[in-house]
Amino acid sequence: MAKLLRFPGVQVKTGGLSRTTIWRLERDGLFPKRRLLTGKIVAWDEAEIDEWINTRSQEFGPAPSRSFKDVESKTGSRG
Repeated sequence: MAKLLRFPGVQVKTGGLSRTTIWRLERDGLFPKRRLLTGKIVAWDEAEIDEWINTRSQEFGPAPSRSFKDVESKTGSRG
């Protein structure tokens, strides 16, 4: 049985994407489609969200790491 996620769960899994961003990605066919549960309640299949995340991770690779030296140079701190 598929586990369904409401928007707050999807937002947490996607790193805080906004409703508008998710809607645009979904509209453009770049994000899993929501399912209508009742007249006003929608949810997403968690497995499809996980697959979307994995695909993006493979496509773009891991996030770049920032060293303390990078942060220091941008803030002007000298410890």
